[in-house]
Amino acid sequence: MKTKSERPLIGVSACLLGEKVRFDGGHFNDRFVSHHLAKHVDFYPICPEMAMGLTAPREIMRVVFDPETGERKLVETKSGVDHTESIHEASKKILDRLPKELDGFILARKSPSCGVITAKQYNMKSKAAERKGSGLFAEHLLNLEADFPIIDSGLLYEDHYKDLFLKQVFAHFHLKGRESTSEIQEFHKNYKYLLMEHDPASVKKLGLIAANCEKTDIVEEYTSQFMAALKNHKPNKGKRVNVFMHLLGYFKKDFSDIEKKIILDRIDDYKNHQLTYRTLVEVFDLYSQGKDKSYLKEQVLFNPYPKELSPITLR
Repeated sequence: MKTKSERPLIGVSACLLGEKVRFDGGHFNDRFVSHHLAKHVDFYPICPEMAMGLTAPREIMRVVFDPETGERKLVETKSGVDHTESIHEASKKILDRLPKELDGFILARKSPSCGVITAKQYNMKSKAAERKGSGLFAEHLLNLEADFPIIDSGLLYEDHYKDLFLKQVFAHFHLKGRESTSEIQEFHKNYKYLLMEHDPASVKKLGLIAANCEKTDIVEEYTSQFMAALKNHKPNKGKRVNVFMHLLGYFKKDFSDIEKKIILDRIDDYKNHQLTYRTLVEVFDLYSQGKDKSYLKEQVLFNPYPKELSPITLR
C-alpha cells in the first residue's frame, strides 16, 4: 500500500474555518467544521471570490438567470457589474490546483459562488429570487463528478446528511492507496455490512471486482463503483433491518431463546421508531465484542468515523 497521510483531507470554503473572506469582511465560522471536525481531518481551504482578485469587504453579489435561455451570471447587486467570466476563470484555476488526495468537500451554504443547493437564483427580468441551486464555483466542482462527496454546509445541521457525508469521507480515505488484491479484499470484507445498508446488490458485485484487483484500472473501477454505491443509494429502515438480521445470524449458537426474542424485539422497536438506529448498532457492537466475534469486530459499520462526530439521535 502506498504511504498516505494519517487523516482525511477535505476541501472547504475558507469562511467556514473563520477566515475573514466574506463580502462584509467577516467570516461564516461553522463550529462543527472548525472545532469538532478539525480534530480529525485536515483542510484545504479555498475562496473563489478572493481568487477572483476581489477584496473583503466587497460588493454583495448574486446569481441571476435568464428565464428564457437558463444562462446564469454572477453580478453585483447595486452596480450590476458582471463577474461571470472572472468566477469561471477562478474556478478553473482552483480546480486545476486541487490536491489529488481530497476525500470530500464542504461548501458554504447560501453563497453565490459556493452554495451547493442553497444559493438563491434571481430572475433577470422580474428581479425576484425564484429558486435555489448551486453557486457558480460549486457548479464547476460538481461537474467534476469526483468520487469524493460534496456537501452544502447547511446540510451538516441535519443528522442524516451529516452521517452520510462522514461515512463517505472516511470510506474514501480508507480506500485510498490500496492497490493489491489482498488490500482491496480486506477493505471489502470490513465494509460489507455498511455497503449492504446502502446497496445490497453491490456487495456481491464489488466482491467479484475485489477478487481481481491486480490491475490499476480494476482498482479504479472498484473505487468508483464503491463510492457510487454509497453516494447514490441511501440507507432506509428496510435495508437496515436486513443488515441487523444478518448480524443476528452470527449469534444463533450464543443466544438463548429468551435472548434472541429480546434482540428481535429491539429490532421491532427500531422498525416502529421506538429505538434509534445508533442505539441498535451499539447493541450489536457490544455483542460482537462480548462474544468475541472476530469477523464482526472488524466491521466498519459499527464505527464508520470517529464517535465524537456521531449524531447520537440518528434514526
